[in-house]
Amino acid sequence: MDINIEYVVLIVGTGGTGGNFAKEFARYGSYYTREKHFIRTVLIDGDYVEEKNQERQPFLKEDIQQNKSLTLASAINDTFPGMDVISYPHYIERAGQLEQLFHSVRSYESSSANSRSIPVIIGAVDNHKARQCLHEFYHSQQNAFWYDSANEFSVGEIVISARLNGMDIGADRSCYYPDVLTDTSPAPFEISCGSENKEKPQHLATNLMAAGLMLSAVSNLMSNDLFIPGIIYFDRERYFSRFQAWEVEP
Repeated sequence: MDINIEYVVLIVGTGGTGGNFAKEFARYGSYYTREKHFIRTVLIDGDYVEEKNQERQPFLKEDIQQNKSLTLASAINDTFPGMDVISYPHYIERAGQLEQLFHSVRSYESSSANSRSIPVIIGAVDNHKARQCLHEFYHSQQNAFWYDSANEFSVGEIVISARLNGMDIGADRSCYYPDVLTDTSPAPFEISCGSENKEKPQHLATNLMAAGLMLSAVSNLMSNDLFIPGIIYFDRERYFSRFQAWEVEP
């Protein structure tokens, strides 16, 4: 019996990388042939648009002081009506939020005997506390894909991993960078206004490079049923990217 796959794409973080990924994924998804898979997309972010965000994030002057996920979802739905993107205008503070969100957006079709819903996590967050929530949610699933991006001013990496039938296929970010799970630093939104909170400098071209590489990997999964776990290292100043495939330990 053929199984119909419904991908529930959870884009966590809609800033420089996540926001740029979301708008191009919407373009890809709107023309994507849904003969094999059905896509549901959710934008997740509790942050609000600031004037400085216009430098490298997909927002306009009139968006200032508006929630990022709501604003971007509205723009995408106006431009690509077939996408029907959902927004969740809150920060992720617990893995349970993702679990509830995933189940709440599953389509009616996924309840049939020959359908299966699988979360595709797009990690574009700027702190380890949020990644710890993604990690917990991801490992609670029997089947899930996780594309996790992180970058600084000119360099970054994207970790590609999956769980299929309860087995890990590829190493997640914590295997490459163990401090992800041990860091107890507060998330940026938890820091009071009176505390020093300097945003790490980033570059539009770096965010676009991260978003483009991640879109390439995700579209391979959805269009070609092609999934290769591993890590992509990139450096936009040197026009460089390198993929290191995950290898099973003997």
